[in-house]
Amino acid sequence: MEDMIAKILEMDEKAKKISEETQSYKMNCEQELIAKKEEIKSRYLELARIRVEKNRVAEEEKAEMLFKEYEEKQKAVLENMENLYKQKGDEWVNQIFNRTIGV
Repeated sequence: MEDMIAKILEMDEKAKKISEETQSYKMNCEQELIAKKEEIKSRYLELARIRVEKNRVAEEEKAEMLFKEYEEKQKAVLENMENLYKQKGDEWVNQIFNRTIGV
């Protein structure tokens, strides 16, 4: 009978040891998962930052190009208006004058 009790106690000790090892393994796995999750999150955030920076640079270049195009168009419009004024300025002034005084 004592032999059976000793075996039961031994089996209980083994079961406790297995339970503790399992619990320890579970805790280690959870910690590894948390660490892996943070690593993946950090990696994706870094990739996102790099992508945002590339897009920022590309957008700035595009905006600069569009600004230059707009500026060139404005210069052309201004030049065209100045040429028209040189050609027809006196005529316009006379028309405005005549309309104002009612001639």
